[in-house]
Amino acid sequence: MRSTAACLGTLLLLLPAHAWGDWPTVRGNPQRTGYTEVPVRPPFQILWVRHFARERISSAVEPIVMNRRVFIGTHQGNLYALHAETGQPLWRYRTQGAFLHSPACADERVIAGSTDGVLHAVDARTGKAQWHLRTDSGGFAASPTLHNGRAYIGTRRGTLLAVDIRTGKIAWSTRLPAPSRQTAAVAGERLYLVAEDLRARAFDTATGRTLWTSDPLSGQSSRDYYPVIARANNRTFVVVRTAPYHQISQRLHRDAHELCRIAGISPGWEAIEAWLRSPSARGDAMRWKQEQEALTKYLEAHRDARTCYVLDAETGRPASQPPILYAAGCQGVPAPPVVLPDGRLFTLYRSAYGNWTLGVAPMVALGFLDPATGAITPLAHRHGETPPWNTFWGTADESQNAVIAGQTALLVHQSTISGFDWQTGTLFPIAGDRDSWGGFRNLLWARNEWNGPARGGVAVADGRLYWQTGSRVLCIQSDREGTSARDTAIDAASLPAEQVPQGDFKVERVRKELAETVEEWLSQPWMPLCMEPGLAGREFAFDHSGEIFEALAWAYPHLPGPLQQKVKAALSKLWAEHPPYTAATRLPLRQGAPREWSPAPADLREPADAPLPHPFGNLYAVWLYAERCGEWARVREAWPQMQQSVQEFQQTGWSLNGQKGDLYANRYLSAWIAVEKMAQRMQDMGMAQQARQERERLQNALLTWWKRAAREVKLTVIPSIKEWDEFLSRADALFLNIRTHRTRPALLQDLNPEIAAFLKREGLEDVRKVLEVFEALCPTWHLVGEERQVHTGENLYDPPVFALSAFRAAAWLQDLPVEALAYRADIPFCKADLYHMQKLAISLEKGTMRQ
Repeated sequence: MRSTAACLGTLLLLLPAHAWGDWPTVRGNPQRTGYTEVPVRPPFQILWVRHFARERISSAVEPIVMNRRVFIGTHQGNLYALHAETGQPLWRYRTQGAFLHSPACADERVIAGSTDGVLHAVDARTGKAQWHLRTDSGGFAASPTLHNGRAYIGTRRGTLLAVDIRTGKIAWSTRLPAPSRQTAAVAGERLYLVAEDLRARAFDTATGRTLWTSDPLSGQSSRDYYPVIARANNRTFVVVRTAPYHQISQRLHRDAHELCRIAGISPGWEAIEAWLRSPSARGDAMRWKQEQEALTKYLEAHRDARTCYVLDAETGRPASQPPILYAAGCQGVPAPPVVLPDGRLFTLYRSAYGNWTLGVAPMVALGFLDPATGAITPLAHRHGETPPWNTFWGTADESQNAVIAGQTALLVHQSTISGFDWQTGTLFPIAGDRDSWGGFRNLLWARNEWNGPARGGVAVADGRLYWQTGSRVLCIQSDREGTSARDTAIDAASLPAEQVPQGDFKVERVRKELAETVEEWLSQPWMPLCMEPGLAGREFAFDHSGEIFEALAWAYPHLPGPLQQKVKAALSKLWAEHPPYTAATRLPLRQGAPREWSPAPADLREPADAPLPHPFGNLYAVWLYAERCGEWARVREAWPQMQQSVQEFQQTGWSLNGQKGDLYANRYLSAWIAVEKMAQRMQDMGMAQQARQERERLQNALLTWWKRAAREVKLTVIPSIKEWDEFLSRADALFLNIRTHRTRPALLQDLNPEIAAFLKREGLEDVRKVLEVFEALCPTWHLVGEERQVHTGENLYDPPVFALSAFRAAAWLQDLPVEALAYRADIPFCKADLYHMQKLAISLEKGTMRQ
């Protein structure tokens, strides 16, 4: 087999690898260089703007352009073709799942993966299906990589596929140890990919054989973006970015302190501001070198600070340690660099030197990185101490991306696109406006983004720029003046569409997966799941025994006999060691195997700021355990301790105000329902009467909350940043504010069949109104680990309790059929996922009821 160097040779010197008028894949080519020779220059005119009525688009998506057609997919499962010059819709293709990333094009075919587990090939001219391949449930979060007649793509369950794009036949497949959420890169005969275990891998494109696997990289995800392949100094490099584990504010603060220490600046914001406006901030060759050498040592000593890796493409071993600190990711993965034909990497990085800072998170810069040595050559613009308004947003906390057209870097932000001619140092605005969605207000139904967690690049074709932001597509003509076009809606109903038939539902598949999930949990002790989604702050799941008893109780009747006995034995031991009705319900945070695909650092395994709910709230799980697993003897024996738990809870004085809401409203109402049932079983009529009174009082308050939500919760435009900030601090009747940047759909959390039956009986129309808005705002609520549903701060994802809460509402308030529920059970968020176990079991419960 030829080496990588021989395969590539002068490959990158021959860019672009696509036609003048095409941008057929993410970042323009399979090497993901982001470079094209197509020149662009001011002035710029917005030729057309399109959005899709009541349809949302992932923030990481970039438009794909081939043969004067623009292709883009939505969360509602529609793949559109638009005329590249006019924006007029040409056709629509319909799927059962969501498109989470861009399609790719070759040979007049559009290849796209959806979350219904189907890889689609569509005729680019007509929108008719050429073939479809059913794969793993959960489908795809990445964009296909097309190379030499094959499509390469990983699934959200962790299968890497090579598919013949003419026939749809699988050439080979290989199993990865974790979900795949990254788009692959190809160079020569090698494919490069990082799964969510954060190990980079190289595969033989012909056979799928693993050629090398890197050491673990630092961080919690590699999602949304792609490896970048660069050729410099007769070597080939793979550049990978990762999302940090530590909270973004902490990460940026720690790194800024290090930059101040190296430069000799006081770390206070006033001192930093004064420094950045002083002549010293420009630096010189000696200071740049000193800073970079010190940062290299800092990154070698602090593994958690590393988010940029340059690997040797032949071996997977580190080729250099670039002095690049985390920036521009909103807790997500920072955009990878752009590769110039000579192998230099155009990159955003952090530095005390430069004139690029324009934002609340300072010390950012742009420069050229040599992948062989790790040295950065800084760039400067000619406009003074800071960039001009509405050009480059020099702030370390907002997601940005870039591509290069000729000698112009196109700097992509959620709000704006700007250009930078590095040969003249000129920055110029292209389109958009600060604190907007490309110069527009947010769409009513698209609240999924605000400066992150990822930013798609801009496609460059025929001298035009195609940009997706805020669930809109903009076409911007280079070298032309004129009036900007107005935003126009495309209604899916106006475009007839071919739809792939839904796959057959097989109850045995769900039953088998449930048994496998239970076996995984039984296989060894597990740590609680540690999450750091962003400014919302650290959270744990599965950190008290009540969640275990609840999940296993739902699963128990649907398990084979021998597995039921194992479950009974495990829960018996757990009942003795961590009785769920006492304070001992809390589980140790450091004991057991890590659940995360990429294990969390040890220093994060400290109690989070949010206290556990009172153990009284676990009594519904206790009742489920007794009723479904036949363990009433244990309840009878422990009844005095449960009575004590009830008394201790009442002493807290907790109550539900229907005008305010409470995160644990359904949990504590569920507990009173369980206490009433258990007291009747124990013939404790006094406790049963007390529980009935508390249940009725709470039900009335809960109904008040639902009625208020039905009146107040609407699809609205957020007119300014002021209103966004208000939403962050107070949320609304549906998305309860837990703290700034952390909200929950608390109306739905901890639902059960009894509460649902009450709500449908007493307030069905209110329920329907609220859930209609929820489904419009959160169409991909069931896709765990993917893009956050509603912007509530700079967070990478919604914790898995979000999907579980909405799933319970779908099962018991909306009464979705078992086929629809099983699809929305999706994939595990982590190893030994108890919430996934619950969703599978509830799906089977619905199937049993139907039978």
